[in-house]
Amino acid sequence: MFVKNVNFYYRQILEKFENSYFAEDLTKVIIGIDCDYLDANELSFSEFKAKYYEALSKNKICDFAGFFGVFSANFVSLFEKIPLSSKKNYDFPLFLFANAKAYLIYEKNSKMFFKFGASKYFEYLKDDIEPMKKKQKNDFEILNSLEDEKNDFLKMCEKAKEYLLSGDIFQVVLSKQLCIKHQVNAFDYYESLSALNPSAYMFYFPSKYGVVLGSSPEFLLKIKKREIYLAPIAGTRNLENNCDLLALEKDLLSDEKELSEHKMLVDLARNDASKFGTQTRVENLFSIIKNKFV
Repeated sequence: MFVKNVNFYYRQILEKFENSYFAEDLTKVIIGIDCDYLDANELSFSEFKAKYYEALSKNKICDFAGFFGVFSANFVSLFEKIPLSSKKNYDFPLFLFANAKAYLIYEKNSKMFFKFGASKYFEYLKDDIEPMKKKQKNDFEILNSLEDEKNDFLKMCEKAKEYLLSGDIFQVVLSKQLCIKHQVNAFDYYESLSALNPSAYMFYFPSKYGVVLGSSPEFLLKIKKREIYLAPIAGTRNLENNCDLLALEKDLLSDEKELSEHKMLVDLARNDASKFGTQTRVENLFSIIKNKFV
């Protein structure tokens, strides 16, 4: 039992329980099985919080059991007075979280599997049967007008400069949404992303609104034993073959632009943490992290 790749079993789980997510970091994979969803279109945020604290008070089937899900970008409107665009590009609630009834865990270092939950969530899993994968075309069509996108982006750049010069902002990330019509299976895409550009944190989250998947070299925040951890990352150098690592580190740590950006992110993180905590401290400032992909 459990001698194949963890993705092999997740495909079988999805066929049986479509409301099941897949999340991984550098050490483990967590598969949440047969989830109940907490949807902002059905619950207020205060009702969501009540259910969250109710779940915390109950006996959990394992230490890490809890809600897994997504806050949309517009969720910030509940806390900050920020004007939001009325344009709606896709249908997704302010928040959507899953509460799993069972878990399958894969520890990457030991290559061991662990089951948590009733036997019905695992007894159908087979090692000798490949889950059916339909042959799919990889055809796709970009629906955006790329020339219009370029012009809009240049206008955004000019607007950002105005905000910077007026002192309204001191950093901004400009982005545009790319819409693609495709015939690719979402988990096939996730597997390709994981193989070609793996990151420290990756997830695949199916829902009735569509699949949300992503990857990142950093976590936004972590809360453990009433302590908040934030670890902003800024500044990169390319680790080419036969490169001088010490020289690259020295170059990065002496780059005024990179140092300035990193200090700013640390200050922002410290300010955010201080809104909820009584004491803040900075540890491992300007420490170097080596990632295979960023």
